[in-house]
Amino acid sequence: MGAPKNRGGRWIKKIVPATTNNLNTAIVNHLLSNGHSASRVNVTGIWDGEKQLFRKAAARLGFFDIVACIKPMGLYFAVDTKRGNDKPSDEQLAYKEEVIMAGGLAIFAKTYEDYLKFYQIVIQPLIDYATRANQS
Repeated sequence: MGAPKNRGGRWIKKIVPATTNNLNTAIVNHLLSNGHSASRVNVTGIWDGEKQLFRKAAARLGFFDIVACIKPMGLYFAVDTKRGNDKPSDEQLAYKEEVIMAGGLAIFAKTYEDYLKFYQIVIQPLIDYATRANQS
């Protein structure tokens, strides 16, 4: 049977999201394999070994881990992953509200299942509706 292929015919690895890194990778791979544009955003500082400190990240405070553009309607979708007891900061809560008020979607996901449930219940019906509307 093998691993699933995306629409471009490339093999997609099945990732077991046991870490935040794997969770982010699994979400981005799912979005890409469904034909959307998606990318991880480096929101943590970068270690400067010479100065022995973290340099501030270029991303603004509160920015989410993953951003995507959902086809066919070009909907902005942001995902921030939270593992264990990790909770959203005030800046992240404000960013989520900003995205939603601008007409996009934003979620916090503790597990891949959290993300997938949101995708199946909220995003997939929007995709189906937009696809039908474009065929009319």
